[in-house]
Amino acid sequence: MPKNTRHIAVRCLQALTLAVVSAGAAVASSFEETRDLRTRVAAFSEAVELDVLALKSTRMLADDVGLGGMLGPAGPGTDFTFEKPAFLPDTLIEVQRLDIRLALAMLAQSFGTRDNIDILEAQNEAGRNALVIRKGTANLADLRLFMRHYGLQEDQGEGAFQLEVPLVIWSGAALRIDRGETLQLSRPDGAFILNFGHLQIADATVMASGGENPRNHEFVPFVTTAGGGAAQVSNSRFEGLGFGRTVKFSGFSIVQSGLTVVRQDSFVENSVFERLRSVSISNVRDIRLHNNRFLNPRGAALTVSGARSARVTENLFAGAAPTNAIQMVNGSHDSLVSGNVVLSGDRAGISVKQGSDNVTIAHNIVWDRGGGGIAVSKSDCGYVHNNLVLDNGQKGIEIRSSEGSRVRDNVVIGNHNAAIWVSAQTPDTPTHVADNVLRDNGVGLATATGGLLVIQGNDFTDQFPRFLGGDISRQSHHIAQDLKGVRSLILSPSGPVAAASRQIACGGGDR
Repeated sequence: MPKNTRHIAVRCLQALTLAVVSAGAAVASSFEETRDLRTRVAAFSEAVELDVLALKSTRMLADDVGLGGMLGPAGPGTDFTFEKPAFLPDTLIEVQRLDIRLALAMLAQSFGTRDNIDILEAQNEAGRNALVIRKGTANLADLRLFMRHYGLQEDQGEGAFQLEVPLVIWSGAALRIDRGETLQLSRPDGAFILNFGHLQIADATVMASGGENPRNHEFVPFVTTAGGGAAQVSNSRFEGLGFGRTVKFSGFSIVQSGLTVVRQDSFVENSVFERLRSVSISNVRDIRLHNNRFLNPRGAALTVSGARSARVTENLFAGAAPTNAIQMVNGSHDSLVSGNVVLSGDRAGISVKQGSDNVTIAHNIVWDRGGGGIAVSKSDCGYVHNNLVLDNGQKGIEIRSSEGSRVRDNVVIGNHNAAIWVSAQTPDTPTHVADNVLRDNGVGLATATGGLLVIQGNDFTDQFPRFLGGDISRQSHHIAQDLKGVRSLILSPSGPVAAASRQIACGGGDR
């Protein structure tokens, strides 16, 4: 063995011996803390299953099991009083029949024609006729009347109203679904809602009904707001909606082109989405999604694409899920993902990628995912802080090809791979990793072409013996000598450096 190699080995052994001695006194305490956290999160998961009517908010459930502090400070009140949009005149309701190919063509101008043929094939014997609300504000009672008047479907009597043909809401018109009402969208008949105007749903239910469509097995009803339309949803429930591989028919969608004038803000709050393919938000500015439940999605539970200044706060994701819970993609910059709870499911709990710069991911709980906890890829100036990332199947927090990233004040415990993973960075790119608690993970901090790691204040006490991995694995003695990270350290793949030669300027501040 070369002399310098023996010297490094001796130093590592000495440092690790010191680490064992230093850590011994804290083991019992940290073990109790970890067990307590796991017990509380498991109790939270059980409480979600029991609260089938979604009577409690995400924060209330967290408070009940002593996890409320993990979600950060409570924000301002978010109960909104619905008001009639100022741009909707007090006019009589006007409706007409419309060939749905015209409405689909309008949507295709911005979002392509994929899956359109499935919709056309799914239509019933009424052909390709939709009912269009051209002017005024309609409700479900109005729809019953007009459907019968135009001979589009039979009178169904009292109770839940089942829509058997497509419904289009034109720009300058509106549909209200009010307290206690249920709107069923018939899958066998090819029903759906396409809104270019104003859709207001409060204390109501919208759901897919019936079995498989006999003419197109892929089709499932959906609710889509497009163009300059707006959707305002509160205290409502959506079940079984969505199909295909695009955002426009994914279940509940608000999709805008960026070229149209939007006269009203959209928001989705205090609502439940169960067995949807996905809730999709595309090219919408200042969207608010607060205190919603996403249960057993058939795709990504929530996809936010190309949306500036989105606010995704205090939502709950639970049940079986085949892929990411929260996806911020395609330039969804200057956005906030905060106070959300993600329980179980596959892939990453929170994924920010594809140029979604200046996104803050804070005060979230991600537990028991089959994949990783939080992943940031090709998105600069991300700020990942004060999250609890617990018992996930792969990495805890991953930073990949993302300049100006900061990872601090997170509690990362029991993840099967690295607690914090940094990779595919340029050699002189600093990533700041500070004041995190790393405990019982596959390895503490690991890199693969990770650039420069600026580390301080990270607690590795209960990460023994696998402190560092990947490119920096041979430098574990630096951590072993300072388990609490009192001294600032800049690590490169070849060893510590005195200073980072390059600083990344990030705007937006701490959101």
